[in-house]
Amino acid sequence: MSDDLNAQQLRAIQDRTRRRFRFSLAALTLYFSFTLAWTDIGQFLTEPLFGFVNGALLLFVSLILIFVALEFWFLSLSAKDQRRENREGGQAQ
Repeated sequence: MSDDLNAQQLRAIQDRTRRRFRFSLAALTLYFSFTLAWTDIGQFLTEPLFGFVNGALLLFVSLILIFVALEFWFLSLSAKDQRRENREGGQAQ
């Protein structure tokens, strides 16, 4: 019984760690995507869009919104996992 519980706890820890690494990789990739504004590849970001906003500003605002959405998604998944672990922990005892 205790080996099964330990295996479940280990699996849950591994899943959370994997999720954190994926989240960190996505966040770092998005952070570094802003460097496009200073490279030749990102030259299109300097041109005005919609008459008064350039691409770099639009990229910056969209990255902020994406970061907030990713953080909210990550926290909601973590809360859901925590609730599931609490339910399973109560049944095992």
